[in-house]
Amino acid sequence: TALFDPDRTDRERARRELGFDGPTVLFPGVPRPHKGLELLADAVARVPGARLAVTCRPEDLAGPVWAGRPISRVGIVPYPSAPALYAAADVVAIPQLDDEAAHHQMPLKAVDAMAMGRPVVASAVSDLPQVLGGCGRLVPPGDGAALAAALGELLADRAQARELGDRARARCLERYSYERVGEQLAGIAGSVARTTSPQLAGAGVGA
Repeated sequence: TALFDPDRTDRERARRELGFDGPTVLFPGVPRPHKGLELLADAVARVPGARLAVTCRPEDLAGPVWAGRPISRVGIVPYPSAPALYAAADVVAIPQLDDEAAHHQMPLKAVDAMAMGRPVVASAVSDLPQVLGGCGRLVPPGDGAALAAALGELLADRAQARELGDRARARCLERYSYERVGEQLAGIAGSVARTTSPQLAGAGVGA
C-alpha cells in the first residue's frame, strides 16, 4: 500500500501517457482462458463509448475474434509502474470464469486495484466475494449481461464509483497491507509455537 497509493499518482498524466481518453475498463493481467477476457470484451462493447484496456504481449489478442472490438492493448507493465496503470482506469474488471483454474486462484490484481482506490467489478468466484464484499461489485461468473450492467452503471455514476473505490482502499488498508498481513502471520506463528512447545517438551531429547 506504500507503492499503491492514489495520492502519490497523477491520474490525468497517467491517462495521457497511456492514451486513455474516454471511459476505460482495465483488465490487469496476461490473458488466460479462465480469466473471462472474451466475455469482458463483449460486455464492454455493450457500454456506449467504453473501451477495454488489456495488459498483454504483442502476440496476444491477435486472432480474428478480437477484430473490431473496443480494445486498447497495453504492453506488460513493470510492477513499479502498475499504480499509474490502475490510476488511469475508471473501473477494474476481474471476470473470472467458473472453472477449476479460477477456483484455485485468488487474483492479487484485485488487492492492487483496491489499494489504488479503484472500483472493482469481479466474478463471484474463489475468494473474491470475501475480499470484495461490500466494497466491490460482484456478478455471477459467465453472466455477460450482469457484467455489462455493472460496468455501465459505475462508468455512468462517478460518485458511486468513487465511493466504492474509497471503501475498497479502506478495506485494503485494514486487512491487506504488508503491515497488517505481517501482524496476522506473526499471530499465527505465535499460536503454532504455543501449541507445539509443550508437545516437544514432553517428548524429551531422543524420544
